[in-house]
Amino acid sequence: MNRKLVIIFFLIFSSIFIVVLSISTNAAPPPPTPPADEIEREIIEQVVMNAIDGQREYVLGYLVNDVQVTDVQVSQDESWGVVSLEMIDPHTGELLPSEPGLAFVRWTGSDWAVTLPTDPGWIDLVRSAPEDLLTDEYKISYIEMYQTEILSVQATYSGYLLPWEAGRMVYLSQSTGHDQYIPSGSAHYSFDFYISKTMYQLRASKPGTVWRTRWDVPNGDASDMGNYIVLRDTSTSPTTYQLYLHLAQGSIPVELRTKGAIVSQGQFIGIADDTGQSTGHHLHFQVHTNPNSYWGTSVDITFDDVDINGGRPRRESDLNIAPDPEMYAANFGISTYLATGLLLIPLHPPAICSSLEQGLWPILPRFMSKDGHLTMKAV
Repeated sequence: MNRKLVIIFFLIFSSIFIVVLSISTNAAPPPPTPPADEIEREIIEQVVMNAIDGQREYVLGYLVNDVQVTDVQVSQDESWGVVSLEMIDPHTGELLPSEPGLAFVRWTGSDWAVTLPTDPGWIDLVRSAPEDLLTDEYKISYIEMYQTEILSVQATYSGYLLPWEAGRMVYLSQSTGHDQYIPSGSAHYSFDFYISKTMYQLRASKPGTVWRTRWDVPNGDASDMGNYIVLRDTSTSPTTYQLYLHLAQGSIPVELRTKGAIVSQGQFIGIADDTGQSTGHHLHFQVHTNPNSYWGTSVDITFDDVDINGGRPRRESDLNIAPDPEMYAANFGISTYLATGLLLIPLHPPAICSSLEQGLWPILPRFMSKDGHLTMKAV
């Protein structure tokens, strides 16, 4: 009898032990340790953001916009890193579509040294970056953007119209603010026009003939600058070239894919998308004088249907970003614009606005319908 009791007690205690052991085994494990490469990327992101914070007081694009890191790539030997940067509108939290900024980091043996696009020596790092970080095609497109040609004539060209149809609201993400990412100044007089997360039809801003086209780059391929059409304008002296960049794959009409095809002002030429090096759907538009490439140093132009700054679209982040501040101030009309730092807009949005656009109406820079095109006014 005693032996049976011993066996029973043994079984009871064994069962209790197994239950306790099971409970302790199934207890919540400690948080997993992130992989080493993930930790390193977080460190790189932080040092890049610290470097940006150090430049906010004199790079206005960093001051008036929020900047976020969207991608961190580390070389195979872990001595280099490339970081993609995007601008965010602080009022709406919306991405400002444009060309992405690239920051470089290099391991010094003890920490990561950061080089931003506004730092000296940035273009040298583009040229020497490891192939596993930047392909040759990618390097060529950026080097071409950062080359500045010496213009024999510093002129302002007029007669342009905003390149979309009447009744459509389109926003400006940046103009002269391109200098923060392209310090050569080659895109100083360019424009990034967008509709949030939307592709939209494009019209020729001025008459011309087709000079260059590309229409086969698929969406999501960031290996070069994307699809484009370049129109040659011989009515100017010297001859100028209108660049419409980041077009949708296959959207350029077949009849305009031939060099020399005649294009009228207002004619449909393609659809704005985000092909190539782009952070979102937008049109990059600029006029230059370089016949040997799709890209060239942008020249100062004015739109007949823009009512501020002598016909020059600008937004707050474009202020004071220029190689020549005195010339920039004169062109911008800075004395009146700085009264509020915002554009003067109608009290109530027009019926063509979506519900989102109507809600954001008081704070977004915009262009409004006028005589078949859109216009913008300043305080």
